[in-house]
Amino acid sequence: MGNYFQRLLKADIFSHTEITLFDYAALDQQRQKETQRKGGGSGFLAPFPLSDSLVKFFGTGEDSLSRADVVKRMWNYIKQNDLQ
Repeated sequence: MGNYFQRLLKADIFSHTEITLFDYAALDQQRQKETQRKGGGSGFLAPFPLSDSLVKFFGTGEDSLSRADVVKRMWNYIKQNDLQ
């Protein structure tokens, strides 16, 4: 994170603009939000291909879902059919 601020500082020195400490915090928060929005990169959010039996089980025709979505749908099935 410190390296990120150092790069901003170097860029600002050459452009002769001033950035306050508040601006650095706002820029860091914006950068964190952008990386959070991207998602899909982690193992739980990345879409994985489903096996034929899971596609048939869910009955939606989707051939790829994230792990979290698979777990949610399985729990919904368990609760709907009183299998808990």
